Formats: sequence, C-alpha cells, structure tokens
Amino acid sequence: MVLQVNVGSRNRTTEFAKDILDVTGGYGVDIVLNSLTGELLKASWNIVAFVGTLAEIGKRDISDKNRLPMGPFNRGASFRALDLTQFTRWGSTIERLFRQLFHLLDQGHLRPVFPLKAFAFDEIKEVFTQLSSGTHMGKLVVSAGAHKEEGGSHTVQVWPAPRKVVYRNDVCYLIIGGLKGIRGSLAIDLAKRGVRRLATLSRSGYDDYKSQADIRLIRGLAHTSISCAEMSPTLMMCGGFLGDHSPYWGNYSCRYVSRCE
Repeated sequence: MVLQVNVGSRNRTTEFAKDILDVTGGYGVDIVLNSLTGELLKASWNIVAFVGTLAEIGKRDISDKNRLPMGPFNRGASFRALDLTQFTRWGSTIERLFRQLFHLLDQGHLRPVFPLKAFAFDEIKEVFTQLSSGTHMGKLVVSAGAHKEEGGSHTVQVWPAPRKVVYRNDVCYLIIGGLKGIRGSLAIDLAKRGVRRLATLSRSGYDDYKSQADIRLIRGLAHTSISCAEMSPTLMMCGGFLGDHSPYWGNYSCRYVSRCE
C-alpha cells in the first residue's frame, strides 16, 4: 500500500512522526530512507513498522557516536547504515545496483525527487543559502541549461586555488639579514615545513634574546639544523660558510622600514 502524506514543513520538527502514525493508523512505515539527524533521526526510527527497516544515509550521528533508542528492536525493526563510499572495493556490486536502479527508473517504478528547482551557475550562492537554511523541499540542481530561454551568458566568480609551495629537504635555504623580526618567524616556519638545512647571514650578529630564542627553537626540531654567520666581503666571495656543503636552493632577502608619524 502506498500513502501520500503531506507533512510540509513539519518534517523539520518531530511532529511529522505523529502525522504519519495518524495516517497509517499507528502501523508506521515499512522502509524509511533517512538523512535527518538528532531527534529527527530518532523520530524516523520510532515510526518503523513491524519487521521494517530504516536505511540511514546520513553520517553526522554515526560520526558523533550518538545513541539510538532500543524500542523499535522489540518489533523486529532493522537499522541499516548505507555508505556507498564503503562499496568502492566491490565495483561489480555497485555496477549491478546501478543497473537495477536505472531499470526501475526506465520502467516508471521510481520517479525523480519532486519538486526539482534548477539554478544557473551564477546563482550558486542562492543554492547554498537555501541548503543551509534547512527549509527547502525536493532537489536543488545547478545546471548550465537553467534559464537558457532567457538568452545570454552567465558570469561566475572563480577564485584560484591557493598555490602549494613544496620545500626540498636535501638543500639549504639562505636567509639574508639575520633572525630579527619577520626573518626569525620565516626561519621557524621553514623548519616546521620540513626544511632540514637553514643558513643565515647578518651584519649585526645573533647575540640578542630574540635571535637566540629562535636558534634554540629551530635546533630543538629533530630534523633541522641552522648555520649562522656574520656577513663579510670575504664570506660572500667564498660562497659558503660553516662547513655546510649542501647546495643553496632558496634565497630570502627580508628588509623592512619602520616609520613613526
């Protein structure tokens, strides 16, 4: 038997369970496909009929390790968790299931989710706004063909993905200017990102508290060594110092000006 129950916006509260039990004369539902969470999940579980099944397609309550009422098990109900990502190792099973699904669609036994509302690419922001509100019904679809009858093209804002910098661990990175200010923060950041060899040149030395603290922190990291030297014409002509024979790969020259107005 198939009953159509219009619960409207009441599926956002546990009242929808009472509506369904009233329509079915207290029988409940044989199969529940659930994506609701929290108390709404418990309400869906409590209306499962005798030897019925609830198929959970959500992840939140499972990930949060939430509790489930035991009452429905007294009437032989089953709770099944369905996560298609766990079936990737069984490609033949997925293929068989999708063949059956498309066959049911072609035969008209299954129908697309209704209502279906289409949005153009430049309306993606509106789609996410409606999804986050939790009040929409049916499916929201983003399609290149949406509003095509209006003509013209759609402008979509695109932000490039942040560039990922990969540092080598078999070379030495040189920081010119010592470890004061932003240069010390840069050295520490390079060390935390896996750089194993650092070198720095300075005209003013490394006796200040900030430089000494940075050196201790960097050398405290198990994989990083740092060589410090004072800048001189002889050193610059030699092209190396302190016995570090690793090739130089990166050169950071940091300068800043402080102004008081």
